[in-house]
Amino acid sequence: APSLTTFIQCLDRPALREVGKASRLMAVDNPDGTLKFSGWEIEQASRCFDHARILHKHNATRESVLTDLDADEFYFSCHGAFDTRNPMASCLLLASASRLQLADIVGLSIRRNPMVILSACETSLTDVSDDVDEFQGLHTAFLIAGARTILGSLWSVSDFTTALLLAHFHKRLRRGGETPSTELRKAQTWLRDCPVREIHALIDGMRPPLVAAEDAESAHALADRFAQAGGPPFSHPHWWAAFQAVGGPAW
Repeated sequence: APSLTTFIQCLDRPALREVGKASRLMAVDNPDGTLKFSGWEIEQASRCFDHARILHKHNATRESVLTDLDADEFYFSCHGAFDTRNPMASCLLLASASRLQLADIVGLSIRRNPMVILSACETSLTDVSDDVDEFQGLHTAFLIAGARTILGSLWSVSDFTTALLLAHFHKRLRRGGETPSTELRKAQTWLRDCPVREIHALIDGMRPPLVAAEDAESAHALADRFAQAGGPPFSHPHWWAAFQAVGGPAW
């Protein structure tokens, strides 16, 4: 957690195991249309839930996101930006040029104490210039607003490998896995060690309309480019190590 105080607050919130099966998902899917694997990524995550409210592309505006925050998991598959000069302006970039800023999130009162997936770039960065304002990061803002656990990234991430990582993460949770931090670590290890033939098999399962045929071909080419002698193509930490889990155990 960003601080001991925030961590204690998270521990005081009920885990989903205590209140029953996680049943409701609220997801933002590719607001600006540039994330080629977002549809597949969200579809894989939605399998964990009985009900899914998915805001696709132009429907994923700031207003529509804030209309209904009653969910066990918030999933943002979009672009994000950390503003080093004004951290409170750090944001998730939504449709119609709208933004969900850190200042907006801090002011929310979120029910259900959800897990929040920030499948976007630089969503776990914080302002280190002022050690008093500990909340000046998107992940910490969600914790203050009532979320229990946040998954976010420390640097710009690949759309394709992020989809692989988080789909595997949710697959493990769906099987009744351990805490999100433990399952994230296992998903990262899986991606690091995954042989290229398994990557190709996963890509073969990505079909239109979720993934365009030309984008699947580009993913095949990317895997082949970084694979050596049929080994794992994404063993470098750049591909798998960006995400971290903060907060308390949600499951």
